[in-house]
Amino acid sequence: MGNPIRKYLESVLKDIAINLDVKVSFRLNDQNEKRMPDELLSELKSRIGKSGGQDIKAKVPIIDRVGYSTILGNLLSHDNPFNPKIGDLRAFWADIIELEKIFYCQEVGCKRPKVTLRNYDNVAKKIRCGCDTTKYEWKP
Repeated sequence: MGNPIRKYLESVLKDIAINLDVKVSFRLNDQNEKRMPDELLSELKSRIGKSGGQDIKAKVPIIDRVGYSTILGNLLSHDNPFNPKIGDLRAFWADIIELEKIFYCQEVGCKRPKVTLRNYDNVAKKIRCGCDTTKYEWKP
Protein backbone atom coordinates (compact mmCIF):
# COMPACT_ATOMS: atom_id res chain seq x y z
CA MET A 1 0.00 0.00 0.00
CA GLY A 2 2.91 2.36 0.57
CA ASN A 3 3.82 2.69 -3.09
CA PRO A 4 0.32 3.75 -4.27
CA ILE A 5 0.11 6.25 -1.40
CA ARG A 6 3.48 7.69 -2.38
CA LYS A 7 2.42 7.96 -6.04
CA TYR A 8 -0.73 9.75 -4.96
CA LEU A 9 1.33 12.19 -2.87
CA GLU A 10 3.59 12.90 -5.85
CA SER A 11 0.54 13.62 -8.02
CA VAL A 12 -0.95 15.97 -5.41
CA LEU A 13 2.35 17.80 -4.95
CA LYS A 14 2.79 18.27 -8.71
CA ASP A 15 -0.72 19.73 -8.89
CA ILE A 16 -0.05 22.10 -5.99
CA ALA A 17 3.30 23.11 -7.50
CA ILE A 18 1.66 23.97 -10.83
CA ASN A 19 -1.11 25.98 -9.16
CA LEU A 20 1.29 28.03 -7.03
CA ASP A 21 4.02 28.38 -9.65
CA VAL A 22 6.54 26.56 -7.48
CA LYS A 23 9.98 26.70 -9.10
CA VAL A 24 12.02 23.51 -9.27
CA SER A 25 15.35 22.94 -11.01
CA PHE A 26 15.31 22.34 -14.75
CA ARG A 27 15.18 18.73 -15.93
CA LEU A 28 15.10 17.42 -19.48
CA ASN A 29 11.92 15.85 -20.86
CA ASP A 30 10.79 12.79 -18.88
CA GLN A 31 13.24 13.58 -16.06
CA ASN A 32 10.99 16.50 -15.23
CA GLU A 33 8.17 14.05 -14.44
CA LYS A 34 10.33 12.08 -12.02
CA ARG A 35 10.20 14.64 -9.24
CA MET A 36 10.50 13.20 -5.76
CA PRO A 37 8.17 14.31 -2.95
CA ASP A 38 11.00 15.70 -0.82
CA GLU A 39 12.13 17.99 -3.67
CA LEU A 40 8.59 19.24 -4.29
CA LEU A 41 7.91 19.74 -0.58
CA SER A 42 11.15 21.67 -0.13
CA GLU A 43 10.41 24.00 -3.03
CA LEU A 44 6.80 24.42 -1.91
CA LYS A 45 8.00 25.51 1.54
CA SER A 46 10.45 27.90 -0.11
CA ARG A 47 7.69 29.43 -2.24
CA ILE A 48 5.46 29.85 0.81
CA GLY A 49 8.36 31.43 2.68
CA LYS A 50 8.89 34.00 -0.09
CA SER A 51 5.30 34.80 -1.03
CA GLY A 52 2.97 33.55 1.68
CA GLY A 53 1.48 35.48 4.54
CA GLN A 54 1.39 34.36 8.14
CA ASP A 55 -1.86 32.45 7.58
CA ILE A 56 -0.30 29.95 5.19
CA LYS A 57 3.12 30.01 6.88
CA ALA A 58 1.34 28.67 9.96
CA LYS A 59 0.59 25.53 7.90
CA VAL A 60 4.30 24.71 7.31
CA PRO A 61 4.40 22.21 10.22
CA ILE A 62 1.85 20.08 8.32
CA ILE A 63 4.07 20.25 5.23
CA ASP A 64 7.05 19.23 7.38
CA ARG A 65 5.08 16.31 8.78
CA VAL A 66 4.30 15.10 5.27
CA GLY A 67 8.01 15.40 4.51
CA TYR A 68 8.84 13.18 7.46
CA SER A 69 6.14 10.74 6.37
CA THR A 70 7.66 10.41 2.90
CA ILE A 71 10.48 8.47 4.54
CA LEU A 72 7.89 5.78 5.20
CA GLY A 73 6.74 6.02 1.58
CA ASN A 74 10.30 5.59 0.37
CA LEU A 75 10.85 2.58 2.61
CA LEU A 76 7.66 0.95 1.39
CA SER A 77 8.53 1.57 -2.26
CA HIS A 78 11.67 -0.55 -2.11
CA ASP A 79 12.55 -4.06 -1.06
CA ASN A 80 13.86 -3.96 2.50
CA PRO A 81 13.25 -5.66 5.84
CA PHE A 82 11.08 -2.80 7.16
CA ASN A 83 7.68 -4.14 8.20
CA PRO A 84 5.15 -1.32 8.60
CA LYS A 85 2.06 -1.52 10.74
CA ILE A 86 -1.36 -0.46 9.51
CA GLY A 87 -1.19 2.49 11.93
CA ASP A 88 1.92 3.75 10.11
CA LEU A 89 0.06 3.69 6.80
CA ARG A 90 -2.98 5.41 8.30
CA ALA A 91 -0.79 8.16 9.74
CA PHE A 92 0.97 8.66 6.39
CA TRP A 93 -2.40 8.87 4.60
CA ALA A 94 -3.81 11.26 7.23
CA ASP A 95 -0.84 13.60 6.72
CA ILE A 96 -1.48 13.68 2.97
CA ILE A 97 -5.20 14.42 3.51
CA GLU A 98 -4.31 17.25 5.88
CA LEU A 99 -1.91 18.68 3.29
CA GLU A 100 -4.64 18.55 0.64
CA LYS A 101 -7.01 20.49 2.90
CA ILE A 102 -4.57 23.41 2.85
CA PHE A 103 -4.59 23.72 -0.92
CA TYR A 104 -8.03 22.40 -1.90
CA CYS A 105 -11.28 24.01 -0.80
CA GLN A 106 -13.45 21.76 1.37
CA GLU A 107 -16.65 23.71 0.65
CA VAL A 108 -19.21 21.48 -1.03
CA GLY A 109 -20.08 22.87 -4.43
CA CYS A 110 -16.94 24.93 -4.95
CA LYS A 111 -16.57 24.90 -8.73
CA ARG A 112 -12.81 25.62 -8.64
CA PRO A 113 -11.62 23.96 -5.43
CA LYS A 114 -7.88 24.40 -6.03
CA VAL A 115 -6.11 27.29 -4.34
CA THR A 116 -4.26 28.77 -7.29
CA LEU A 117 -2.55 31.87 -8.59
CA ARG A 118 -5.18 31.97 -11.33
CA ASN A 119 -7.61 33.02 -8.60
CA TYR A 120 -5.27 35.70 -7.26
CA ASP A 121 -7.14 38.64 -5.74
CA ASN A 122 -5.13 41.77 -6.63
CA VAL A 123 -7.05 43.97 -4.21
CA ALA A 124 -6.90 41.74 -1.13
CA LYS A 125 -3.48 40.30 -2.15
CA LYS A 126 -4.63 36.73 -1.63
CA ILE A 127 -4.57 33.43 -3.45
CA ARG A 128 -7.81 31.56 -3.18
CA CYS A 129 -10.15 28.86 -4.41
CA GLY A 130 -13.02 29.65 -6.78
CA CYS A 131 -15.64 30.29 -4.10
CA ASP A 132 -13.32 32.45 -1.93
CA THR A 133 -13.70 30.17 1.12
CA THR A 134 -10.08 29.01 1.22
CA LYS A 135 -7.67 31.94 0.85
CA TYR A 136 -4.24 33.00 1.99
CA GLU A 137 -2.24 36.23 1.96
CA TRP A 138 0.21 36.15 -0.94
CA LYS A 139 2.81 38.45 -2.46
CA PRO A 140 3.20 37.93 -6.22
